[in-house]
Amino acid sequence: MAYSIYDLVRNGKYENCAILTYSLNIKFYESVIWMRLHQNGCFNNLMFVDGSQYNNALMQEKQTLDFLGTKYTICPIYTLAAFHPKIILLTSKNKGKLIIGSANITSSAFTFNREIVNEFEVEANKDETYLYLFKECWAYINRLASDAPPFIKRQIQQLRQTTLWLEKKAEPQDDAIFVSFPTPSSNDNKKVIDSLESSIGRAKIKSLTILSPFLDRDLGLLEYFTDKYGVKHTNFIIDPENPIDPAAQRILKTGVSLYKFTNPIAKSGATKLHAKVIYFQTDKYDFLLCGSMNFTSKGFGTSSTACNYEAGILYRIKNRNYFNELGLSEMMAKSNNLDFSDIKFERIKIPDVQDEAVIMI
Repeated sequence: MAYSIYDLVRNGKYENCAILTYSLNIKFYESVIWMRLHQNGCFNNLMFVDGSQYNNALMQEKQTLDFLGTKYTICPIYTLAAFHPKIILLTSKNKGKLIIGSANITSSAFTFNREIVNEFEVEANKDETYLYLFKECWAYINRLASDAPPFIKRQIQQLRQTTLWLEKKAEPQDDAIFVSFPTPSSNDNKKVIDSLESSIGRAKIKSLTILSPFLDRDLGLLEYFTDKYGVKHTNFIIDPENPIDPAAQRILKTGVSLYKFTNPIAKSGATKLHAKVIYFQTDKYDFLLCGSMNFTSKGFGTSSTACNYEAGILYRIKNRNYFNELGLSEMMAKSNNLDFSDIKFERIKIPDVQDEAVIMI
């Protein structure tokens, strides 16, 4: 079902809001998101953002930032790759909302682009089904804040003191797992691919369906899965307006079907693909990974160089047809099938991300 990300954020009264984002439009955040949160009584607002993107946002900002550093704070994160998670955690004394997916804090994410996010809610002592996911996300944020300036740590402490239910014990779910790099535990440096493989185990991957705006130049991650799991067939849902590097042609000719990205909710005006979904069909269960990670070696951690900071949700699918709910089966209709003549092949420098409207699961 299609939702506005803005509606997901602005509805309800919360005391704290912690945001993780790669790219950022500061004035948009201040005048739209923060303003509505503040009007609803949310006075503890902090944000973690990729360091280089934060520097770019400051240089490009032409309007006066009235409340940065006084009513809300931003903590830049500098890594060897990209700080790439997209999380909004809203909490108060008795409830919480967690939004995690592909959407950055930009005007594009909240208007034109096609995004997919996961929304979870907790009501203390009433509905704590997803409490463990909240705790994992909270531990992830705390790990990021371990080296943050004192004023950020004070805000983290304020969130902790006003959200005591986050300290309650909870059992992990086997059908919805928080997947991230770095992991929530400071003693664990597993990559996204490690967490994924722990869940898949010895199952054979029969097919992959990939919705991702950015790919490895040579599709090296697909080759990794094909070699390790014997993937027989792969479906790529792509925007044919985005060029593909010629280095990928060899892999695209081996058991790969290409489909044109379409917009099932065209009336919303959402046209630009920024969603990231990987659907694994195995001989035991089906799995769906939905989050910030593109289908790239840096996103999954198979790169020999530094990998991105990422976060998402891995579903082990039992009794729900996410494939249809997300519109993937509609996008893979025969009328959307592409051949090589429909693809733009050109040598490209692939960035880590673009901006972002949304399908929610």
